[in-house]
Amino acid sequence: MTSYQFINRLKAETRLELFDKYYLSVSEKKLNGTRDFKLELAILNPEVRHVKSFSFQWLAAAGTSVVAALISFIILSGDSSEGTPWLLLGTAVAASLLGVLFTTLFIMSIKRKWVLETRAAHHPLVEVPYHKKDTKQAKQFVELLQGAIEINIAEKGYNNEHLFAGEMRMLRRLAKNRILSTSNYDRAKKQMLEKNGHMGLAS
Repeated sequence: MTSYQFINRLKAETRLELFDKYYLSVSEKKLNGTRDFKLELAILNPEVRHVKSFSFQWLAAAGTSVVAALISFIILSGDSSEGTPWLLLGTAVAASLLGVLFTTLFIMSIKRKWVLETRAAHHPLVEVPYHKKDTKQAKQFVELLQGAIEINIAEKGYNNEHLFAGEMRMLRRLAKNRILSTSNYDRAKKQMLEKNGHMGLAS
């Protein structure tokens, strides 16, 4: 398996492809734009991070709706006045339906991904998102990338200075092509130079 593809419920797409053994092609199509670039695997840190995020606002909204439905039902059970029960019943049903909707949106908002950062700047450059049912496939692709990173460095005999210079060139190219924002590039460069300023590659 030298390629990986992910499409989420909103039709956002991520496609990763390993080619020539040492390089990775990244193509991302999201609601806020697209990113297409290639990189040499050596600039990536083989230690990956696993990220699982939630949109807690949907969970909070679901909880509020459930509480509103419960209060309406409690009041309804002790109210015997004419006309009011139907209003309370309608409110309780509507709140219950909203609770179900918000719970569904919360479940749909759960995002799982593996993140590969650059070596020196620790910038999260490559993401491998996945659905829960595709956990094994995503993990296999991440392990493939980890192995390819180590092979790249070993076979090409890269030292720390080579890796630093390669990462700086890559980040500069991404910023020039507007794939990396200016603020993210400045932040990444600053972190690299603070950690490895003795290498004298500040440009």
